[in-house]
Order: sequence, then C-alpha cells, then structure tokens
Amino acid sequence: MLAVTLQQPSIAYESDEGQGRQLRRLRQHVGILLGFTFIVVYDSAYVAFLGDGLACRGWPLCQSRWIPQSGAGAVDFVHRLAAVVLTVMIASVWIEARTWRVHRPELYRSASGILVLVLIQSLTGAYVALSHASVPSFMVHVACMMGLFSAECYLFWQISPEQARYDRAGYESSVDRPIGG
Repeated sequence: MLAVTLQQPSIAYESDEGQGRQLRRLRQHVGILLGFTFIVVYDSAYVAFLGDGLACRGWPLCQSRWIPQSGAGAVDFVHRLAAVVLTVMIASVWIEARTWRVHRPELYRSASGILVLVLIQSLTGAYVALSHASVPSFMVHVACMMGLFSAECYLFWQISPEQARYDRAGYESSVDRPIGG
C-alpha cells in the first residue's frame, strides 16, 4: 500500500509549482520514514522473538562494547543501530518541515511532535535495556512506538493531495462563516 501511495501520479496540490514539488518531496520522505519505521518495528519483534533483549546488558553500550561480538548481542545491536538511523531520518524530516512553519504550520507542529516522540522512544529503549527487559518497560516502549507510528501516519495524511484539496475547498472558507449561515 505504501509503495502504491508513493507512486501515485504527480499532482501539484499547491498554487506554486515549486511548493508543490517541495511538498511531494516531503511526502516521499515521510513515506520512506514510515516504511523504515515499519522495518524497525519488525526488527524489534524479531529481537523479542529470539529473546535477545537481554543479550545487550547496559545502554548505550552492549556488554561494555560499542560493537558486540557475533551472537545474540548482534541482533539487539542491529535494532539499536536501526533506531539511531530512524532518529536521524526523523530529524531530517523535521528540518525539511521547518521550511513550512509559516505557510503550513500544522506540518511543522506534527514533525516536531514526531521528533519529541522518537526521543521519548529512545529513552524508553534505554529503560528496557537497563531494566533487563522487564514487562512494564517493554509495554511502555511498545506503546511509545505505536504513538510514534500513528503520528507519522498523521503527518503523511496531512501532506496528501486529498487533504490539501479539502483545506482549499471547504475547511478554510467555512472557518469565518457563522453557524447556519
């Protein structure tokens, strides 16, 4: 579904073609971010399935090393590395969304929220490692990831051509209209 959405026909959904191009690029970046987040979620499930959440004791180091030796710690290390890459990707989307803070402040606010959520997600990941994968820490980590993925989906929807048409066609023009008028 994500691939189909990213490959939809080129639609200029802003009056300025340059802005439309920038929004399409931002939408592609957020779509790639969604796909990578999905991969990180499945990587996390794989770590849990193997029971490797306890293989890397400590945080941010894995058994007092930056890069663990092969074995159980390697799978957990790959998950941690993927989480760092995800954080960098979200930071780059936030930087890109900052250019829209005047014309489309909702995009900037959403990207800022996603940046805060990924930082909270990182802290809960540390909590999982330091608590030796206790059930409460794991549940908090999963709940934060669900919130993060939901916020990314919301940002993706906000950039959609359908949402832009809705905003231009009715929502903005009805804001100043009195009720029943």
